[in-house]
Amino acid sequence: MTKAYLLLLGGYVGWGLFPLYWSLTAHIPAGEVTLHRMIWALPVLALLVWRKPARRQVVREALANHTSMRFLVLTTALISVNWVVYVWAHHSFQTIFGNLLALAGLQTLQLTQH
Repeated sequence: MTKAYLLLLGGYVGWGLFPLYWSLTAHIPAGEVTLHRMIWALPVLALLVWRKPARRQVVREALANHTSMRFLVLTTALISVNWVVYVWAHHSFQTIFGNLLALAGLQTLQLTQH
């Protein structure tokens, strides 16, 4: 198996096991779970960027460009909303509704772009 297939398999298995993890955190509010995810993602991202000089340069260039920063802020907000809806849907046992809500939101964004 190639590395790409292993990464793909790992992604699907991880995504499939996430609901088991969310069921263990059902007593914690969805916003708090999402906040922990964002807080713990920051050091991991910093470590990944720090390890390779080429990545550091890309990050510096993106942070210096105002257009890139606007898109980064927008995508960060969208991902945050997506995660709050995802975790809330699992905590309230409304996974299908949460998926439909996220899909409707994305379709609305796509239609407003055209």
